[in-house]
Amino acid sequence: MATNNMHNLVTLIKRLEAATLRLEDMASSTIPPIGSQTVIEPTPSAPASTVVSTPAPATPPAVPIPESVERFDEFLNQTVQKYVKTSNVIGGLVAEQAAFVLKGFVETRKFLLAASQSKKLDMTSADFQEAIKPISDAIQAAQEIKDKSRGSPFFNHLGMVADGIMLLAWITVQSRPHKLIDESLSSAEYLGNRVMQANKNTDPQHTEWVKTFYQIFKDLSEYTKEYYDNGIVWNPNGKSYKEVVQSLDSGSAPSALPAPPAPAG
Repeated sequence: MATNNMHNLVTLIKRLEAATLRLEDMASSTIPPIGSQTVIEPTPSAPASTVVSTPAPATPPAVPIPESVERFDEFLNQTVQKYVKTSNVIGGLVAEQAAFVLKGFVETRKFLLAASQSKKLDMTSADFQEAIKPISDAIQAAQEIKDKSRGSPFFNHLGMVADGIMLLAWITVQSRPHKLIDESLSSAEYLGNRVMQANKNTDPQHTEWVKTFYQIFKDLSEYTKEYYDNGIVWNPNGKSYKEVVQSLDSGSAPSALPAPPAPAG
């Protein structure tokens, strides 16, 4: 029994030795000796193609907004908007009419900006009448609301605004337009004061509303004294009014223009 075990062990050792020799032969035939290994050179990459970008065309400098228009924007955003907000609190026809008042001032702002870049229009011409038509339409719309609402409990409110809305016609006055604005305030005060008196002890919101409307006249009067005491300022070196309006409506500012002359003192 011991002899058989010894024989099996010897046989196993010989098999292991044979397997080891075969593994060594396989390793020596597949692994090249150091120094004889093939070096693979990296393939040079193709030179990147040169892309020549075309520069974007230069944007012409935007025409700066005149100080007079910037100040008008402040007037719109503060004084006029306060009146519109209080009108919206009251609501109904009062708010509806206020929207036309705001529209008239927004159109006035467009007119002032266009005029600052345009040659002067003859105020008796059809071109001038066309230029101020959006403002005239806003005036008419505000007055029509009053005319169609005679049975309204807010008729005096509507009447006050309709009587004062002619202040928007100041752009047609060539000398001291603040006088027209002051006269328009006097027209509005007759019904405005009645509104305040009627609501003095019941609804102070209506008194506040009247005061915000009055403030429009006061601030606009001072504004025109500073910037337009001799009427609308045009640009003798500018383009035609229609050309400027088309350019402004398209969103592209006209090419740089000489600044309009300063208002005469």
